Amino acid sequence: DALQQTLNLLPEDALVGLVTFGTLVHVHEIGFSDCPKSFVFRGEKEYSTQKVQEVLGIAPAMSRQGLGPGPGGPGMGRQPALGRFLMPVAECTFVLEQILEDLQKDPWPCQPDERVQRCTGTALSVAIGLLESAVPVPKQGSRLMLFIAGPPTVGSGSIVSRSKKDNIRSHNDLLKNQAPLYKPAVEFYRGLSDRAVANCIVVDVFACSLDQVGTLELRPLVSRSGGLIVLADKFGQSVFRESLRRAFERVPDPAAAAGGAAAPGSQLQMGFGGQIEVLHSREFKIAGAIGPCASLKKAGPSVSENEVGIG
Repeated sequence: DALQQTLNLLPEDALVGLVTFGTLVHVHEIGFSDCPKSFVFRGEKEYSTQKVQEVLGIAPAMSRQGLGPGPGGPGMGRQPALGRFLMPVAECTFVLEQILEDLQKDPWPCQPDERVQRCTGTALSVAIGLLESAVPVPKQGSRLMLFIAGPPTVGSGSIVSRSKKDNIRSHNDLLKNQAPLYKPAVEFYRGLSDRAVANCIVVDVFACSLDQVGTLELRPLVSRSGGLIVLADKFGQSVFRESLRRAFERVPDPAAAAGGAAAPGSQLQMGFGGQIEVLHSREFKIAGAIGPCASLKKAGPSVSENEVGIG
């Protein structure tokens, strides 16, 4: 219900898409309205941006701008992602609501002594690959919102095995370096954050579960992209609903504000791809920054060799 209500908060020309996951990753083709249609990716495999383009049959963003391969190249015969997997919300609200209403639990069998299969890392990688293919040049901002109810157990980015005999890593395990899945998961999500930052993609996490969901490993991806993390016990809780609603607040309309009314405008209160430029005298050198940001990797005489924070 909260997701369906969120669609009403978006501007009519906002582009939206839907990816669901469990044992498998489903990329829904919301532009095909005759019947529900989705492309399926295996949860335990890794997919590059080129592979995502190949499976979905979409053309790279660069080739559509005349910067990529010509006739007979890798993008030959493919269609753009816009209009198939990403649609203006005004044109696909009914299709999205129908898909959300028909969603069911993962049908793949799960034994009582096993955790459910949840390929969170693969789903994020596929979603970022879709946005990388869809966003034209120059890069435009986009927002990827992840809704999870448990820890990743399958594929890259997993934090625990499926067997319930294996406990999720604790503080003591991390201190004693006895969490074998922790470092690979952090490295995987940091790699996804590099792709997200390069394409101005913000990643948010809404986690509703009584168990751990892996926010420690996901933190580099969320923090470096400028996203937010919301933790709640269940999706019906007011904390989740209110946080989701506030994420789509709009800038007040100046004309309405002048008349004494605080009516919302047409623009959302969010930005993408912001850069901070520091002007200083030649006697100083910049060592780094502290906060949710990512380095531009630019060197020069005004950049210190000693890194402090994020440099």
